[in-house]
Amino acid sequence: MPVTVNSVVFFLIGFSMVFYLRRDAFKLTSSSWDTVSIEKEGLTVTLRHQMFSGKLAKSTFVSPYLIILCVVPDGLRWPVCWVIIPDAIEQALYRRLCIYLRHC
Repeated sequence: MPVTVNSVVFFLIGFSMVFYLRRDAFKLTSSSWDTVSIEKEGLTVTLRHQMFSGKLAKSTFVSPYLIILCVVPDGLRWPVCWVIIPDAIEQALYRRLCIYLRHC
C-alpha cells in the first residue's frame, strides 16, 4: 500500500483508540457510562451528567470473555454499545449479568 494510505489508516486507528480510552477507560467525556440498571421495563444508563432509559438491542453479544451491551435509547433508532470485560466488575456480578442477558 502507498505510504499515504498507511498513514491515514494509522491516524484513524490511533484517533479511535484515544477517543475510546478517554470515554470508557478514563471517563473524561460527558458520554461516559457510570452505571447500568436492569429493570423489568428495560435498562437505565447513568452517564456523567444525565440518564437515559431504553431497551436491550438484539445486537448485544455475551461470552465468557466479554459482553457487548447494546441499548436502544427511548425515541432513538440506533443502539449505543458498551464493552464490559470480566475484570471491570466483580466476578459474581459478571456471571449474573451473562446469565440474565442470555435469557432475555
